[in-house]
Amino acid sequence: MGRRPYGVLVALSLAAAGCGSDGEGASDGPFCKGRTAGHLLCADFDEGPVESGWDSLDLRSGGTIDTVTEPVRSSPNAALVRASADARAVAYLVKTLQGPVTQVHVAFDLRVESAGNGDSGATILKLETSAGHQVTFNVNNAGDALGCSGAEFVAGAEPSSVVCATPLSMATWTRVDIEANYAEGSGYVVIRVGGRSEALVELPLHASLGTTFGVALGVRTYVGGGRWQVAFDNVTID
Repeated sequence: MGRRPYGVLVALSLAAAGCGSDGEGASDGPFCKGRTAGHLLCADFDEGPVESGWDSLDLRSGGTIDTVTEPVRSSPNAALVRASADARAVAYLVKTLQGPVTQVHVAFDLRVESAGNGDSGATILKLETSAGHQVTFNVNNAGDALGCSGAEFVAGAEPSSVVCATPLSMATWTRVDIEANYAEGSGYVVIRVGGRSEALVELPLHASLGTTFGVALGVRTYVGGGRWQVAFDNVTID
């Protein structure tokens, strides 16, 4: 976590590295043991309970988060989140940082196994700079593929949202890399996938910075019905 002067932009970049079937492309051995020290969080779900290193679990309306051995991005384990869109369920791993935060870097591997019904959607990531300001990355069932969007929620204002330029793939491991840089009242979000230079989403922000900064990773379902199952692995926050 770092601090930047007023007027710095936000870059929210998602880089995808994929495999098509369960277990294919999984790396050998635990991820975190091979990393350099200094992360505020490194979670590969290979040791201890699924919430190890996180501050809390947010589970509501039947949402669950469990350690699984399949699918994984790095062996032996990953986290699998299950949530029903019929129940508008929540299943989040939550990390709280001391604020005000003007720079945060979050990276993780993501794999959507099932995405509810055709009109179902879910928030996968929530960054909360204060009680009155949130930035989210959202995924929806778009038939053969996954639609997505980036959104900003500011207290007292209508939400702003930008739809992704191209769809995401089902049942494919995707590396998500997020670098957020912003200051009070300003900022910008850029979402990229697959290491491409072109942006999937570009979204201006109007940040309101608080004394804490929340990172919530998992699934919060909205709209439509059916069941969501999303696997996560190799999470870092710094």
